[in-house]
Amino acid sequence: MKRAIWRTASLVLVALATMSTHAALFGGNGKSAYLSPLALVPSADGKVLYVAGATARAVTVYDLAGSKVTKLFPMAVSGELTGIALSPDGKTLAVTAAGPKGEVVLQPVSGGKARVYNIGHTPGAPVFSPGGDVLYVCSRFTNEVMAVDVKSGKARNTIKLVREPFAAALLRNKLEEAGLLLEVPLHIIEPGEQLQIGPFGIDFIALTHSTLEMNALAIRTDAGLVLHTGDWKLDPNPLVGPKSDEEALRRLGDEGVMALIGDSTNALNEGTSGSEGDVLESLMRICANRTGRIAVASFASNVARIDTVARVAAAHDRHLVLVGRSLWRIVAAAQECGYLNDLPPFLTDDEGAYLPPEKVMFMCTGCQGESRAALARIASGNHRHVTFEKDDLVIFSSRVIPGNEMAISRVRNRLLWNGVEVIGEKEPGVHVSGHPCRDELAEMYRLVRPKIAVPVHGEYQHMLAHAELARSLQVPEAVVIENGQALRLSPGATEVVAEVQSGRCYVDGDVLVPANDDGVRTRRKLMFSGGAVVILVADPDGELLADPELVLQGLASEGAAGTTDLMAAAGSAVEAALDELPDSARRDDGRMTETARVALRRLIRDRLGKRAVVEARIIRLD
Repeated sequence: MKRAIWRTASLVLVALATMSTHAALFGGNGKSAYLSPLALVPSADGKVLYVAGATARAVTVYDLAGSKVTKLFPMAVSGELTGIALSPDGKTLAVTAAGPKGEVVLQPVSGGKARVYNIGHTPGAPVFSPGGDVLYVCSRFTNEVMAVDVKSGKARNTIKLVREPFAAALLRNKLEEAGLLLEVPLHIIEPGEQLQIGPFGIDFIALTHSTLEMNALAIRTDAGLVLHTGDWKLDPNPLVGPKSDEEALRRLGDEGVMALIGDSTNALNEGTSGSEGDVLESLMRICANRTGRIAVASFASNVARIDTVARVAAAHDRHLVLVGRSLWRIVAAAQECGYLNDLPPFLTDDEGAYLPPEKVMFMCTGCQGESRAALARIASGNHRHVTFEKDDLVIFSSRVIPGNEMAISRVRNRLLWNGVEVIGEKEPGVHVSGHPCRDELAEMYRLVRPKIAVPVHGEYQHMLAHAELARSLQVPEAVVIENGQALRLSPGATEVVAEVQSGRCYVDGDVLVPANDDGVRTRRKLMFSGGAVVILVADPDGELLADPELVLQGLASEGAAGTTDLMAAAGSAVEAALDELPDSARRDDGRMTETARVALRRLIRDRLGKRAVVEARIIRLD
C-alpha cells in the first residue's frame, strides 16, 4: 500500500515538473506555456491526472502510465483558475475561475462542448455531491458556500459564514510576511461581540472611520459604564463598511454612562467632517475631461478612499494602478473580508507604465511627504516604472498632519518643477476627515449623555476645545489630562491620582528604553554633528601637567577646508578658558571639566559650523 502511495506521489511530481514543457506542444498562442499548476485531481482508475493551470486558464490531461500530456482543455473564463473537481462518474470536470463574474466551467473529459456558469465572485475549492447533481463551491470574498445545480447552473442554497474581521486579516498578513504567523497567537473578536475580562464587561459598538470596522468600547464596571470612542465620525454614506450604530449609542445613554473618553482631533472645526460620498462626487468632477495621467495620494489604510478612487477611474475609462506595498497589503486584507470585490482588477506599477496617459490612474502612498514612499520617489525621478510630467495631475487626498508641512512641500515642488498640476486639501471635496467635527461631537453627547467627559487624541488645544464644548452641552464634568496621567473616575472626586511612564520605547540591543533616553538622544546628536572628548591631566590645585588631549569623532578630517591647525587651536582655547578660572574653581572637577567642554564646543561651532557632542574628563595627579 505504502509503495503504491509513494509511486503515485512520485508520478504527480514528475507530471508537475514536466508540465510546462509539454504545454508548449498544445498551447499554440504562447500564453499556455506558463501553466502555473495550482490544483489537480486524478481519474477514478488512477491512470490520468487533470491539472488546472492558473495563468494558462487551461486544464492539462496527463497520462501517468506514459508520463506524457495527452490533451489540453482551454477554459473560456475571465480570470485565473482557482480549483478543479471530477464528477463521481468520471465524465465531467468542474473548474472554477477568479474574477467578479465568478465562472464555473463544466468540461466533459471526452472533449465535448463545455458549459460556463456565472455564480458569484471568485469561487474555489469545487466538490461534487455523491450523486454528481450538485457542485459545492466556496467564495472567500463573499464569505459563503454555494450549492450549484449542475444542470441549470443555478444556486440551490447559499450558506453565509462568519468572515474574519478586517483588522485580523490585515494583522495575519503582516505576521505572515514577517515569518511570525505561527509564533503570535491571534484572538479574534467578532463585531458586536461581548467580552468578560476579569471584572470588566466589554461591548463593541460599530462606528465609522477612515479605517474599516472601527469599534467603540463600552466598558462595564461595578463603579459605572465608560465609553471609549477611539477614532470615529458619523458618516451617513461611508461607501465601504458599516454605518455608525447610533441606536446602540442611544441605548447606552438610556442605561447611564459615567464617562465618555473621546476623540478630540477636529474639536476646533465647526460643522461635520463630511462624507466619503462627497469625495466621490468631487473627484468625478475634477477628473473629467483630463488627457494626462492622474494620481491620487492618500493614506493606505483608508479603504473607502481606495474604493472611491477605483470607481472614479472606472467611470472615466481608466485603469487603476496601485503604487506602494502598503496599498497592496491593505487591498489584500480588504478583499479577503469581502470589500473592494465589485471593482475592476487593480494593476501593478509595471503594468500601468505601458498604458497611454489618458487610460491610467494611479493611487500612491506618500501623502505626507515620506521620503521612501511611492510619491516622493516618483517626484524625484527615482521610481523604476512610474513618471509624471507636463499635463499630468496629482491630487493630495488627505489633510496635512502638523509637522509634515516641509516634507509635503518638497514633494509638491518637485512635481511642479516637472510641470505637473498639483491639487491639495484646500480644493473643496478632495478629502474628508475620519474624525468628528463639533457638530458630530455634539450629536455623540446628545446620544450618550455622560456625566464626565475626558478628551483624548489631540494636541492640548484640541482637548481643551473638546472639554469646553462638552461643558456647553451640559456635561457636568470635563477633565483635560496629559499623557501618563492616571485619572480616577470613581469613587470620589474626578482627579489625577498618579503619573505613569508613557510614550514611545525603543529596543536598544536587548534593552527596552524610552524614546527620550539620554543614550538615544546622544547617539542621535552624534549621528548629525559628530563628537569630541577633551582629557585634562592636572595637579590638586588645577595646574595642567600636560597639554589637553583631544579626540575628535565624526568631524571633518584635519587638513580639510576650515580645519587647519584645529587640534592646536582647540588645545589653546581650552587652556585659555581654564586660565580665566579662579583658584577655588580650579580645585573643583566639575568647574574644570564644564569650562573645558564649553570652550571646545564653542571652537568647533565657530570653526566647523557644527553643534558637536562634547565631553570633558579630568585626571588628578599628586
